[in-house]
Amino acid sequence: MTLAGRAISHFQILEKLGEGGMGVVYKGRDTHLDRYVALKILPPDKVADAERRRRFAQEAKAASALSHPGIVTIYDIDEADGVYFIAMEYVAGKTLDRLIGRKGLPLSAVLAYAVQIADALARAHGAGIVHRDLKPANIMVTDDGAVKVLDFGLAKLMEPLEAGDAQTRTVGQTELPLTDEGRIVGTFAYMSPEQAQGKPVDARSDIFSFGSVLYEMLTGRRAFQGETAMATAAAILSQEPPPLSAAAGPLPADVERSVMRCLRKDPQRRWQTMSDLKVALQELKEESESGSLAAAAAVAPPRRNRRAWLLGAAAALVVALAGAAAVWRIWRPAAAPAAFETTRLTFESGFTGPGVISPDGKLLVYSSDRDGPFNLYVQQINGRQAIRLTNQDAADWMPDFSPDGSKIAFRSDRDGGGIYEMDALGGPQRKIADKGWFPRHSPDGSSIVYLVKPALQSRGKLYLTGAHGGAPRPFQPSLYTAPFGPLPSPPVWSPDGQHLLFEGLREGDPKSRDWWIAPMAGGDPVRVEAPRLGSQAGIRELIVWRGKHVYYSEGSTQGGLSIHRVPLTGPPWKVAGEPERITSPLGMQLAGSISADGRLVFSSWNPAINLWSIPLKANEGATHGERRQLTADSSVKMNLAAAANGSKLAYIAATDFRPSAEIRLRDARSGREESAVSPAVLFLGLLPRVSADGSRLAWREMVDGKLTAFLSESGSASSTRLCEGCTVLDFFPDGRETLVLQAPRLVRLNPANGEGAPVVDLTGTLFSDAALSPGAQWVAFTVGRPDGMAALYLAPVGRQPAARDSWIPIAEDRYGIAHPNWSPDGKLIYYTSTRDNHYCIWAQRIGPRGSPEGEPTATLHMHRFFEGNFYSGPYFAVTPENLFVMLTEVKGNVWMVKVDR
Repeated sequence: MTLAGRAISHFQILEKLGEGGMGVVYKGRDTHLDRYVALKILPPDKVADAERRRRFAQEAKAASALSHPGIVTIYDIDEADGVYFIAMEYVAGKTLDRLIGRKGLPLSAVLAYAVQIADALARAHGAGIVHRDLKPANIMVTDDGAVKVLDFGLAKLMEPLEAGDAQTRTVGQTELPLTDEGRIVGTFAYMSPEQAQGKPVDARSDIFSFGSVLYEMLTGRRAFQGETAMATAAAILSQEPPPLSAAAGPLPADVERSVMRCLRKDPQRRWQTMSDLKVALQELKEESESGSLAAAAAVAPPRRNRRAWLLGAAAALVVALAGAAAVWRIWRPAAAPAAFETTRLTFESGFTGPGVISPDGKLLVYSSDRDGPFNLYVQQINGRQAIRLTNQDAADWMPDFSPDGSKIAFRSDRDGGGIYEMDALGGPQRKIADKGWFPRHSPDGSSIVYLVKPALQSRGKLYLTGAHGGAPRPFQPSLYTAPFGPLPSPPVWSPDGQHLLFEGLREGDPKSRDWWIAPMAGGDPVRVEAPRLGSQAGIRELIVWRGKHVYYSEGSTQGGLSIHRVPLTGPPWKVAGEPERITSPLGMQLAGSISADGRLVFSSWNPAINLWSIPLKANEGATHGERRQLTADSSVKMNLAAAANGSKLAYIAATDFRPSAEIRLRDARSGREESAVSPAVLFLGLLPRVSADGSRLAWREMVDGKLTAFLSESGSASSTRLCEGCTVLDFFPDGRETLVLQAPRLVRLNPANGEGAPVVDLTGTLFSDAALSPGAQWVAFTVGRPDGMAALYLAPVGRQPAARDSWIPIAEDRYGIAHPNWSPDGKLIYYTSTRDNHYCIWAQRIGPRGSPEGEPTATLHMHRFFEGNFYSGPYFAVTPENLFVMLTEVKGNVWMVKVDR
């Protein structure tokens, strides 16, 4: 019987759209609101019982509260003339089961739909709602490719009120509901094993169903199918689906791993949250669109003699762990990942990590921003309930267990920053060293090594202190008599505690960047030829040296970082085998530790950098109004600059590592962007600068191995080479002359004739950045001083170089001052500083003679995340009406992998 042509309540039924186990669906018109709706008429036998109706209404009300573009909106649940119905959003399109052909869908379409479905399910799971009946017939695709998921919570209606309400038949130990045969096959084909057995289900059941949908989209066939309901259920419970590569042809390995992980029988071995799966699918989609994913699926011989400038981490917290960009040796691919199983340990919605495991493998300590600033938390490895250990406004992070598991050393940004110690289960916290980062206990527990990085310098120094404090002493003072030192990344102890392994670099020699081993007893450090980085890798961080293996993280901010290990023997020290990949590169997997029984804990983070604008009263140093996100793509962005009149923005965007980086020029009013510069060599120090009126663009790039400055008219495809070994920092008011760095001097350069006049001699300092005042009366510049401090100075611009005694000190910082900007009236200098132990933007008022007036004021405090983002510093741009910044959203959790098998 059809209801077409009838009226139910205030809905006029127009035509039948479909029919399934959940009822018949009609297209209708809401005569009150004059809009089309979809009306689902519920089966009479499923709503005959009052308790069932009550339970269903409660579930449907929860589902109706979901608000998401990928979830069909429920308008009403009612009964009229004995007919129970649901009125919902009408979606013009086709269900996914009608789109999937005999051979499946193209990979690009699968990933495009999958990301949307995963996002909708993640939203529902976050609200505590499990779909229970996810299948292609419950997924609508509109004509423009948008996805809508239907029937949230309706599967609850199909469940019996009590276990004994339904007749059952037994297959082995499995109990199955006896209903219509065709209907059961359609339902069971996508059920999780626990749902098929009548066990309690959670969000991971939907993840299994989602995996079945993905499998069908890719292959055109169901992952589990049989001639009867019994055969289908038996397959779900006891059989594995054919490999995707066998059913669908060649597919990228990461795609197959992601899908098959959804389909594991044990919920603990699946993806644990739809949010994490969505991130993984988004990354696969982006790689597919860029072409890098398809290349990964092809079989090709290793390429040799390839060099590239590679990207260091872009986000500020990741930079602290990952270091800067570097040139690495010829590519050698790592071995294929072994069958190591990962387990998720934390389930935070924000940024969690780094995490460490206690030596006995019972406790996990990690840092989280769940309550604002980063604080330390402890939980049992197999538990979910975490106890807060610290409660500070400044960040507490980088924890490390003592060998006996009784103490935790950690980095804290409080009171100027340093290394602190506390009991593993909480209590008083005691500062044991100033300034340090990455504390690591020695194997015997007697010492802690940590790294100190002077302001604005790429190399640091290693120090030792007693496990309970004492006077810090430099490790191997002779290391620093030559221009050599550790990079800002974690050092690791040898298993016997007699050596330290660290990443080091000789100043001015990027090819010397490598692993180095230095003996505790004294003597020269020995270079260890680390495994060559993979084809897309730009970051490598040491984790731990355990037994014969060194564990490390490798990858890039775009392609992801994964955990590897390699055997190391000696002395003489050498890598004695091929690297072995432990985890798949989904997210940025960094930091970590290993327990005595061989369980490695690491943090997996997912940073996204984008451009934001904040309304600014530029001559007052005060922000106001709503922040606005300007970009939303996945490229790594940095080095932001703007025209003083606010018309143009320029920044670097890196989209992959084969190699590709470009300067994007953005019209500030229309938002239109263009690729202004795409150099042949990936060099992320392009450092764009825009003239005050937005008409000219300057940058630098590597040409034949030499740093070269270029200049072009905005929108022009042609450019002028200015000079080799120089960097354009700013434009003089006429827009023609430029301020350039020709080390060790700042020089006023006329591009027309190549003539230059020195402005400031910087000999004896480590230069960072500079900016001219609006009338070019002053130049503000930041340098690192010989005493290790960073400082901002002002110097007059005249016909002769400004004498050192004419420099006017504006601000200093023990960690970093960078990127001076001027207000339009020339009475304020903006700069980034960590003066309050956080990377914030400050404004200092300047008097007529260049002297600072009063104390600096904070223009933008970034002590805590806002809208899920933090300041990516140091680059920002000031225009008369806006402050432009790069903000990074980072989410992630702590995972564990068993490495001893």
